[in-house]
Amino acid sequence: MPPRGRSGGSGGGRGGGGRAARLSPEDWVGAALEAIATGGLVAVAVEPVAARLGATKGSFYWHFANRDELVVAALLAWEQRDTIDVIAELEAIPVPAVRLRTLFLRAFGTTAVGSVEAALLADAPSPPGRAGPGTSDAASPGVRSRALGKGATDTFRGTRR
Repeated sequence: MPPRGRSGGSGGGRGGGGRAARLSPEDWVGAALEAIATGGLVAVAVEPVAARLGATKGSFYWHFANRDELVVAALLAWEQRDTIDVIAELEAIPVPAVRLRTLFLRAFGTTAVGSVEAALLADAPSPPGRAGPGTSDAASPGVRSRALGKGATDTFRGTRR
């Protein structure tokens, strides 16, 4: 996979034509999430992730003190993208039926190989940086009622308005 970094500066990726490409912390987090999705938490190791990015370990250590710091950053980014942002998107939709359809499309509408959530569940019970998934777990019970509205939750219970 070619490096996803930007040209110039320090940070150490290897770009095409011998030109150094700067990798951001977000590039490393994205590669870590890809590694989690395809191989679980154990797949987040500095050398394989660096190889995926076409970078050196020096680039990694420019941005992160150690592997655990990268894992925590990746889990927090995953939580933001797949929980907090989804909840905000759903709350902005005024019609419960449209919210429900949007939720289902977000949850089941992709055919991407590998899932961060599935990989994390397989690695349960104790990923490092529990603050990320713990918050998601705590947010989940109220998501249906807040996102879908009273009419939709009544439908789930089998009652009619």
